[in-house]
Amino acid sequence: MKKTYVFDKKTLEILKNLKEELGKSETQIIKEALRLYHKVLHGEYDEFRCMAEKLAEVSYKLGALEERLRILEEELRRLKRD
Repeated sequence: MKKTYVFDKKTLEILKNLKEELGKSETQIIKEALRLYHKVLHGEYDEFRCMAEKLAEVSYKLGALEERLRILEEELRRLKRD
């Protein structure tokens, strides 16, 4: 079955870049993207969930490190004054 779709300029640019980077046809790229999108929407793709959890963990650790850095900088300024 053949269908025709209309895409905006940005989408066509992304498709062109992916075609060049992956060496795949536009049809193959769109097919794979739709299948992946479907898996993500239906919770069948655990890699995204795992990456999101790891990102949250790294974000939390970064926040703690930033707070620790702020405390150490304040302590260093205090020691320089004394």
